Amino acid sequence: MPVGFEQFRCQSDDDWIATILRSRHEPVIDGVTFPGFPSEELQTNSVGVANDYAILGAGQFYKAVKALYRRVNGGGLDDATILDFGIGWGRIARLFARDAGIGRLYGVDPFPLMLDLCRETRVPAAVSLTTADGVLPFRDGLMDLVYAYSVFTHLPEAVATHWMGEIHRALRPGGLVVITLQPPSFLEFVRSLTAVEPPPIWLAPLQAKLAAQSDAGDRAAAGEFVYFPTGGGPHLPPSIYGDAVIPRAFIDRVWADRFQVLEYPDSPEIKFQAVVALVKR
Repeated sequence: MPVGFEQFRCQSDDDWIATILRSRHEPVIDGVTFPGFPSEELQTNSVGVANDYAILGAGQFYKAVKALYRRVNGGGLDDATILDFGIGWGRIARLFARDAGIGRLYGVDPFPLMLDLCRETRVPAAVSLTTADGVLPFRDGLMDLVYAYSVFTHLPEAVATHWMGEIHRALRPGGLVVITLQPPSFLEFVRSLTAVEPPPIWLAPLQAKLAAQSDAGDRAAAGEFVYFPTGGGPHLPPSIYGDAVIPRAFIDRVWADRFQVLEYPDSPEIKFQAVVALVKR
């Protein structure tokens, strides 16, 4: 990681997010060169929004992760070793650049294009390629924190459980993993989206899969992992990419030997991208 980002640790989280927003137009701030941004089209295709909206959304997740880390460790992230699991074009990783220790910010992604973008735009993370059934290229217990935004929302049960095992291996004892997932309330949310104009491109395939699994709600209520194999293009077949609903009861039953649940929002108002925190046992 380039030296210099740690000088911004004196800023509040909101001021730091504002600095990242400023860097889109002013790439050198106080002598530090900030990561560039890919095209608006690529940003939107990747995360649904671009530029300021992309960073503001990432900023909310960034603050939530930091608050959860403080709950576990009683302090900040200064000099922590951090992994962005599914780094994409680095919109979230750039926020953690001031928190990680020098050379201690990492990212993995299944898309070579995204890793190339991170390198080209100088996202301050060491990035590596992953495959659906691969291993993380890190020694056991290296990471203090692993986060994954909008990754486990799309993985089938076997793949998700495989990667939770790898994350567990890479975390230190007591380390924190923060992921987003779709809670059972996501199912009713999808059913309710009948009058959206224009409909999002992911909606029709998902509603068709949901209609074909008429018992999905009952299965989720019973604590089952529910997966809809919608696929995500030529490089993401339905066998490894779709839409997943992961109830709290599933985590308690299947992942509890490795992780203790710190946070699982149970409000029916949270329809998607629920922020879930787990501590390594």
